[in-house]
Amino acid sequence: MSHLDLSGCKKRKRGERVFKFKTFGEKGNPIESSGPFCQNMKALLEFGHSESGLCSGMESWSFQLEVHRHPPLHILMFVVEEPIELSLNRHCKHCQYVGWGHHMICNKKYHFLVPSKDTVAACLSNKGDGDGAYSSKGKSNLVELEGHIMHGVFHSNGFGHLLCVNGVEMGSDLAGYHIMEFWDRLCTGLGARIVSLYDNSQKRCMDLRLVHGIAYNEPVVWSMGLQIRAWKLWCDSTNVPKSHRSHTKHAIVLASSSYCHFKS
Repeated sequence: MSHLDLSGCKKRKRGERVFKFKTFGEKGNPIESSGPFCQNMKALLEFGHSESGLCSGMESWSFQLEVHRHPPLHILMFVVEEPIELSLNRHCKHCQYVGWGHHMICNKKYHFLVPSKDTVAACLSNKGDGDGAYSSKGKSNLVELEGHIMHGVFHSNGFGHLLCVNGVEMGSDLAGYHIMEFWDRLCTGLGARIVSLYDNSQKRCMDLRLVHGIAYNEPVVWSMGLQIRAWKLWCDSTNVPKSHRSHTKHAIVLASSSYCHFKS
């Protein structure tokens, strides 16, 4: 079983390495990011604390991140390696949604999780008999739970998906843009190829992409320095003439059910 105090509010074992949240993922923090995705991923996991019993049947590692020192605030990020043998769905539904269904099935994918207090409590309360067997009944697995502060997944080929970000309005100690900047550093540091996201963020029951688009004439994710490729991919797939693409760019990303793709 995992020995962790998953609340992330206190430091763990004395001498265990603590990383700076604001620089984690930058070059040299903790890896040099000089190779392909798989090589960088392997190098990163060497800095993690190996966990047992966190996700039944799956290897997992934890990283303690210091958000600020005064007052002390630490969060935990978990990396869970999901082999294809334990995957509930061999074909990734997120890849199918964004047009990557033709990709070869990867033998592994890596979940990056920053759990919330609610998802931690749900995970610990549903552990069951703890015999280490993988169970698809219920959501006792940390990977399957919804409501994390952040949940992103990378396939071993370097393609990935940002599945959720929950900021201050959802009870997190981190603002949404801090989480997005953190995710962007992870993508850059690991050498991810392309990552998709589904933008359903809201501000007072209104789609944030619409509010931000009207106010600043650009989608909210563009303001974070991400290179959005959804409009180009959409134009390519629907044969939109190049002369019309500048007029469709904002409309595609702001569409209510559009996926956005970015390279970090």
